[in-house]
Amino acid sequence: MENHPWKIVMGDLAHATVGRHSGYMPLALGLLASYAQDRIGADNVTFSLHNDPLDVLALLDTETPEVLALTNYCWNAELSRTVFTLARERNPRMIAITGGPEFPTEAGEQHAYLLSRPEVDFYVFNEGEVAFASLLKALHEGTDRRELQRNPPPGVAAIDPGSGSLRIAPAPPRLQNLDVIPSPYLSGMMDKFFDGTHKPFIESARGCPYACTYCTAGEKWYSKVAEFSIERIKRELDYIAARMKGAKDIPLAIADSNFGMLKRDEEIAIHIRDLQDRFGWPQAFSVSTGKSQFERLLRVAEILQKRIDISISPQSLNPDTTRAIQRVNLGDREGMDKIYVELRKRGIKTYADMIVPLPEETKETFFEGIRKLCRSNVQRSQPFTTMLLKGTELAAAATREKYGMITKFRLLPRQFGTYRERRCFEIEEVCVGTNSMPFEDYRDCRGFSFIFSLYAHTQFDVFDRHLTEWGVERFDFIHWIWQQTNEALTPLADLYRTYLTESVGELFDSPEELRAFFSRDENYEKLLRGEIGDNLMRKYRTLALIEKGFEAIDLGYRALVALLERRPGGLDDRTRAQVEDARVWACCVRDFSRIVKLEEEAFAPRSLDLGYDLEGWYRAGTEGQNLDSFERPTSYVLNINGQRLRDWVKAGQGLFGGDIALWFPRHLESSGSIRSLWRTCRDREEAGTLPSGRQNP
Repeated sequence: MENHPWKIVMGDLAHATVGRHSGYMPLALGLLASYAQDRIGADNVTFSLHNDPLDVLALLDTETPEVLALTNYCWNAELSRTVFTLARERNPRMIAITGGPEFPTEAGEQHAYLLSRPEVDFYVFNEGEVAFASLLKALHEGTDRRELQRNPPPGVAAIDPGSGSLRIAPAPPRLQNLDVIPSPYLSGMMDKFFDGTHKPFIESARGCPYACTYCTAGEKWYSKVAEFSIERIKRELDYIAARMKGAKDIPLAIADSNFGMLKRDEEIAIHIRDLQDRFGWPQAFSVSTGKSQFERLLRVAEILQKRIDISISPQSLNPDTTRAIQRVNLGDREGMDKIYVELRKRGIKTYADMIVPLPEETKETFFEGIRKLCRSNVQRSQPFTTMLLKGTELAAAATREKYGMITKFRLLPRQFGTYRERRCFEIEEVCVGTNSMPFEDYRDCRGFSFIFSLYAHTQFDVFDRHLTEWGVERFDFIHWIWQQTNEALTPLADLYRTYLTESVGELFDSPEELRAFFSRDENYEKLLRGEIGDNLMRKYRTLALIEKGFEAIDLGYRALVALLERRPGGLDDRTRAQVEDARVWACCVRDFSRIVKLEEEAFAPRSLDLGYDLEGWYRAGTEGQNLDSFERPTSYVLNINGQRLRDWVKAGQGLFGGDIALWFPRHLESSGSIRSLWRTCRDREEAGTLPSGRQNP
């Protein structure tokens, strides 16, 4: 036994070169460190937790820890690898341990993966508390590093230093009573991250009963759900809320794969609601909700003041595809339409993500799936390109061969940096074609997905109301805008064309080709300026909202007029007047581009005169009367809550950096509704004496 406590430096590192990736507190590090410290003894090991790679490198310049342990996710695997390399160059005796889901499941691929990472001594796979603690304990007690590489403890993989062969011990049994892991919050281990730039992160349960082939949690090993006690979760929430008071724009993140599905989640939600009442926090959440127990999910959402979005992410609505990927969806039993109608009636926000291309999907089935989503009136939806995650069945060689998967490599959005003059890039492998969807069809699906994702945004929810009232199919509305834009006949055409060009240009045939391209000085400078290397759907949707906000609203009304004119009898003058008033109202109220840029003149009150009370109609909701019933001369004063918005912008920039193309969509997604950016309408007689006059945008 060593006579002094070992210093263990741990990092869940994130690039921050052009904005931060997530802003989550590194809960996984805290749990690993807490369990290991409990098993080995606080007198024998000490831990320091980090998520900034520059902090870790600076610390290693002045200290010589016995162990450096870094996480290995798809978004930081290369960053961890770079820091390991730099650390070992300075201190060759330091022990390097990594772990996380970015690890293959097939032995041959595991061997190749570790051989390509000679800077790493040990890889901890699956849930890591038991394996990590056992490995540290053996090392601290004096077991030779090389001996442990030849005979690693359960849950650890290594390369035999003598033979170069793979040595891997099966994972230990999963912990079922998770309370044996001391709380890193209640011990104060996470206190340094309560600095206003991190989202608190809690975990109440682990595991997922579903077997989706594209997800690492779909592996059979994770199928049984383990839990922390409710009492412990409540104590942690109390501890966190007391430190987040006054930071209501920072959401609470919940790590559970299916929050709201378990009976106990209702009790947790009730406790969170009490914190909302006492501390004014949390007001927003980052959470993935369950795929069954619909009535319980409804109750949880109601308890939390409808501030969580219900995830109904089918990934595909083609039955052949969902069978191939073993996907179970919320609504498979009740009926998806019924679920969406009920959620919408209760005012609970929903989102539905899709993945393309998946096995058995065609361009026709994908478009038909979008039509079904349109009919269900989902409030937020986004199709994603299929990502092949290491350790998933979808990424296995047999699956690739069976479905003729065409794959390329691309940079993870904004995940790069230079560390001690070494450029580092995070790379993902994506599928862009299958034996049922050639690349050209994938490209069309990706283009249509952009328009669908844009107009599925809450910014354009007024069109859902119009389409319902006037009996126009939502899919036809989206399809008209897509066709016109695809033929360069709309103000979005240039943006759309550039989006598609970048969607093809971001793909590379190999990781080596990608690294060579982005390592060139001229291309690296473009990365730094944000010209390339971003999440393209997010980037161009944000550009459309901020730079083309007025034009996008106006285009929606053009589409509406065109579709109404196709009806028998065409478009009568009365309806045409309603459409025009609605267009003017929406453009004046919802064009927030200068507001989020904090241009002072945008905060000045405005006036608006209309022949229809659009604000009254919109506030009446879907259960109210049609717009035709709101005909009356109306004079509004339009205002914006300036201080509230300035605080919101400051919180977003603190979490994600100053680039509006990054902080705006991420902050908006996790901390509130775009409605807070709209101007409010008040009757002019009640509001004051601003000069009257119709404002034609």
